[in-house]
Amino acid sequence: MKNKIYYIFIWLILAVGILLRVISYSHGKPFWIDEEALAGSIIAADSLEYFFHPLKFFQKAPPLFMCATYLISNLFGIKEFILRIIPFICSLLSIPLFFAVSKYFLKSKKSIILANALFAINYQLIYYCEEFKPYASDMFVTLLLIYLSKFIDLDKFSRFKVFLYSLGSIVMLLFSFPSMFTIGAIYIVNISKIKDKIKHLIYLAPITICGIWYYIELLLPLRNREIKYFISYWGEGFIKPNISSIWNIIEYNIKYIFYPNNGILLILFFFAGIFLFFKNNNQKIRIYIIVFILTIIASALHLYPMKGRMILYLIPFTILVVTKPLDLVQIKKPTLALIIITTYLIPFLTYGNLNYYNYFFIEDTIMWQDSRTALEIIIKNIKPEEIIVYNNASGPSMYYYSHYFNLDDKNEIIKLKSEYNEKDYFRELDKLERNKSYWFYYPYHLNKKPEIQFVKKWVIDRNLKAEYFIYKKSFVAHIQPN
Repeated sequence: MKNKIYYIFIWLILAVGILLRVISYSHGKPFWIDEEALAGSIIAADSLEYFFHPLKFFQKAPPLFMCATYLISNLFGIKEFILRIIPFICSLLSIPLFFAVSKYFLKSKKSIILANALFAINYQLIYYCEEFKPYASDMFVTLLLIYLSKFIDLDKFSRFKVFLYSLGSIVMLLFSFPSMFTIGAIYIVNISKIKDKIKHLIYLAPITICGIWYYIELLLPLRNREIKYFISYWGEGFIKPNISSIWNIIEYNIKYIFYPNNGILLILFFFAGIFLFFKNNNQKIRIYIIVFILTIIASALHLYPMKGRMILYLIPFTILVVTKPLDLVQIKKPTLALIIITTYLIPFLTYGNLNYYNYFFIEDTIMWQDSRTALEIIIKNIKPEEIIVYNNASGPSMYYYSHYFNLDDKNEIIKLKSEYNEKDYFRELDKLERNKSYWFYYPYHLNKKPEIQFVKKWVIDRNLKAEYFIYKKSFVAHIQPN
């Protein structure tokens, strides 16, 4: 009976996880700027080879992830729900996969139930199941490799099988960048077991050749501007050699992973779980611990930021670590059991807050930018003689949604150079031809750059007529001569 009740709980949890992801995906909310920028490469590509070179709008994504999306979009069209299909499928598959993995890391059924419940309703995992970025697929690939690690013993593999595993590792690396940490961890665990030294060469040679090619073809051309921007943008995600930096990253990520909880008690559970993981000699636990350590090393070396959505692949690991202390609860020690269970309930109670679930059931709450509606209103109302003006920051939005709506060439389109002081911005605006009507399309603008305020002030100073439309943070203005 206890076993039946356990599986009833598990099936309910898996069903809730799938339901929340399906609801979130079904909203079909407009792309935001990063998705639009990545979709730009799908539009621009004329073959699969395109994705093995630097992408449009300074985006970075695994080549095989982009190739698979490109093939699907060629069959079904370049629409939001099509471009998001791979992250969505990976997110769905990760639910039963996490259950299979959790049974190897956790001993008690109550720990497994809690871990799977937290995985099923995790805000970040549900949010990124319907975003055209490789974060959900990164998480799935990491989970898959952890699960398959029990079948990987390079010492027992034949040399040919080792070579095939090396090729498989390359495929995984080209489909998911963070898989390098799991692949590296599996190899490190296998190093001491391999008696045939030739196997090391057979395994490492193809990966090394692929790594050199990847560096020359993709990373070297990006070395100057993009790498500097990447390090600057993700600066706080790179660990510095001091306690404050380490603590800030751990605190931020725990709060991020377990949003909307405050994360204070969860940090204690995290450290307790890490301690218990280190005590366990399970191979999968060793691999996951090494994945975590390699991520820290990559962060310290400014190779990979350990922050926010970039570590979505570590959410399963974090959930397992946080719930591991629950394995200590025993019926024979009711006082200790009550203390631990009560301590767990305090931070997790916020998951019962209806405002949390609104993020998935009410489309409007998860949409902060609406560049699709912003351009749609222009297309519906613009006259042939009117001109569309967009700002530099909205280039990806204009590129993607003009293709999405099949915007033809009957209207002139001008990109306005971004200047962030009033005098220079007015000078750029004054270059626009007088006695013409314009539609200003500013779906995206940097928060600290007052472009919209400049446009409104310019309208007043030049005694022009203007009608303004706001769709979330997306701005549209119809400006005409007075």
